[in-house]
This record gives sequence, structure tokens and C-alpha cells, in this order.
Amino acid sequence: ARRSGPPISTRVERRMAPVAGFFSGMTNGALGASGPVAGSFLLAIGLRGREFIFGISFVFVFQALVRIGLFAAQGQYTGQLALIGLALLVPTMGGQAVGLRLQARANPQVFQRILLSVLFVSSMALLIRGAQGMLAWLTGG
Repeated sequence: ARRSGPPISTRVERRMAPVAGFFSGMTNGALGASGPVAGSFLLAIGLRGREFIFGISFVFVFQALVRIGLFAAQGQYTGQLALIGLALLVPTMGGQAVGLRLQARANPQVFQRILLSVLFVSSMALLIRGAQGMLAWLTGG
């Protein structure tokens, strides 16, 4: 549920949404990981608990559909790869169900701390990966 007053105003939220969307898409396209950008924005606008989970899931599904369309248009899918992807849906749905149950039972403050910790670690990993890539590009390696 949303807090009584989101950390940023609705006006700022509306202005920042396209910026957050662009950088979320860019990090998803370049690194395959948009969670730190999208998750940070959703937290900044005050989404909590199930609203946060719904919001981040919606972002991931939409980005996956865009990526699937782009890869399909480029002919990058094989029958075997499609079957592997479909086979992964069953354990993914099971994991989602377990995760939702755990989140429902978790203390909201504990859930928030865990979420912020995961976002921090993910962000640091992306920064390190990006810095390593930039260094390799600069040195020609």
C-alpha cells in the first residue's frame, strides 16, 4: 500500500516517469537488468508491498515483450530456445507464488529493508559491470 504521502510529488513523478522509463529500458537493453532503475523509481513514488510487486512485475513483463519482439524480428530465436523458455514458465510461476506468500507474511519494514538492500547490491553490481566494460572499451580489450 502507498504511504500516506509519497516521497516525491505527483508533479515530479509525472516529469520523472519518462526519464526513469528511458534509463530502465536502456539498462535492460544494454545489461539485461532494469530492476535497480525501475525499482528505485517505484519506491520513490511511494509504492509499497503488493503495489510495488505489481508495478515492478508490469515493468518487467512490458520490457520482456519488447525484447521478445525485437529478438524475434532479428531472427534470434530457435525452436529449442523457445521450448526452454516455455519450460521455465512452470518453475517461475511456482517461485512467484512462494514469493507472494512470503511477502504477505513479512513485516512491511523488514520487506522494505530487504528490498532496498537488493536494489543497492544490484545497482553496485551494474556499476561495477559497466565500469569494467568501459575500461575494456577504453583500453581496446
